Amino acid sequence: MILGGFLFVWSVKYIQAEWPQIFVGLLSVFSTAMGFALLIMPLDLHEWSHIRLTPLFFASTPPKTACFSCRKSKASL
Repeated sequence: MILGGFLFVWSVKYIQAEWPQIFVGLLSVFSTAMGFALLIMPLDLHEWSHIRLTPLFFASTPPKTACFSCRKSKASL
């Protein structure tokens, strides 16, 4: 969102040609919207808690206990 605001001010203040100002202005609107979307996006931490974060070459065989949040076993993931 901060990048979008910076691009908007920069395009209005320093770009004199019409088309580059339009393109940078649209880029500023897009980056502001993406920043806002990432800010309000919910985090599903409980839903992804069954995924192992260790690299494959360090991981031993996964346990065969059931994952109750997704109804699949951890070994099938």
